[in-house]
Amino acid sequence: MKHLFTLLFIAGLGSILAQSKNHYVIFPDCDTAKDIGNCFMDKFDKLIEEEFRLPEGLEYDNDLVLKIKFTVNTEGGIENVEVLGTENEELIKEAMRIVSILPKLEPARRDGKAVSQNVTLPVFSSKDDDGKPLQFAVVEKKPVFPGCEDLESEDERSICFQQKMGQHIGANFRFPETARKEGAGGVIIVNFIIEKDGSISEAKIIRSVHPDLDEEALRVILLLPTFHPAMQRGKPVRMSFNMPINAKSNTTPARNGSGKKFQKK
Repeated sequence: MKHLFTLLFIAGLGSILAQSKNHYVIFPDCDTAKDIGNCFMDKFDKLIEEEFRLPEGLEYDNDLVLKIKFTVNTEGGIENVEVLGTENEELIKEAMRIVSILPKLEPARRDGKAVSQNVTLPVFSSKDDDGKPLQFAVVEKKPVFPGCEDLESEDERSICFQQKMGQHIGANFRFPETARKEGAGGVIIVNFIIEKDGSISEAKIIRSVHPDLDEEALRVILLLPTFHPAMQRGKPVRMSFNMPINAKSNTTPARNGSGKKFQKK
């Protein structure tokens, strides 16, 4: 039995986020770390290793992945706690105990202001394999974007997926003023995992354009809704997906003051 310790919000943004006015939830003493996401995972890993106790006499099926989901409020407190992946009362009680001993976290910030942030953390998995995600090209049934599920053919759902993804990015992407002033722009590629439950995890930049544009691209990806997951041999599977975002800005501010022009391939 092995532990999985993965943040389902951004990991790997490092000191860029720690030093900017926009950042995600930070674990105590991680604010000056080179990579605040990895620091969060390391500290959560250590907490689980030291504190988590599996209830005696329980047997787990091979697909069990226990997760905790909660909201970090604007004061760094934890609320709206849910335990996912089990209905066993003893496991739920133990997972809730782990949440109760988490330290006060530094809240996420947007434009310098504290904001609430939803966090989902896998606590452990009883899977014997490494749980590697499949590539988009090889899964039998692709993930389905909400609103596309009633279309009859795989091709129609795939086209709908791309259209909905483009609409989501176009509606939510905000071109950073700093990047506009510096004349930055180009194709950002974000890689992320669509999990078995349809949630988004492990978002990371694999083609960078500008730190602020990268940060904005990650923010928009994390706003994606819950998908119908990819399927392989009749079972939901994790799937890796690369999303290109073609971000370009005018050299002069837009009339609405946003300085934004966004295009998607």
